[in-house]
Amino acid sequence: MRRTFFLWAFLRSIDPAARVLMATFTLLGVVALWWILRPPTQAWYQALFFWRPTLLYWALALSLVIPPWLRWGYPVKYILGPHLHLAEKEWLWLCRIFALAYLFLGSVNLAFAYRTSSGDWIDFKDACMMNLLFLILLRINFVWLGILKNVVMLIYGVYKQVTLRLQGKVP
Repeated sequence: MRRTFFLWAFLRSIDPAARVLMATFTLLGVVALWWILRPPTQAWYQALFFWRPTLLYWALALSLVIPPWLRWGYPVKYILGPHLHLAEKEWLWLCRIFALAYLFLGSVNLAFAYRTSSGDWIDFKDACMMNLLFLILLRINFVWLGILKNVVMLIYGVYKQVTLRLQGKVP
């Protein structure tokens, strides 16, 4: 009973848009573990080999489109961080833009996979993953930018106090 209450209290405190993102990433993690732990047979391995990045991109696109449609919030707020202060309409457009970008990347992945050799597709897939790396770096930038600003201001304040003391201007 306590575990049920704890889980209920924990999930109640999380925004529904963040819950959708958590569920999407949990599902993708379970699929990745299943893919690693289950020995592949030739038929389904070949079928899913080219589809894995596309399914990842399309699942992320759905996790960005469904919560605003159900009025649960905007998952892009959790991807980009709390440092952007935008209106609700702007968050909605950001969700749509990110979802379209993920849909586009998934579609381009399939088009490229079935039109080129396997080696060329792997190189292309790695290049597309660089786009996700860019988004992660963008996220880190928004999170750490405020912290870095505070640290720099603290160092500047200490420097200013030491300089004033050395000049004898502070009693």
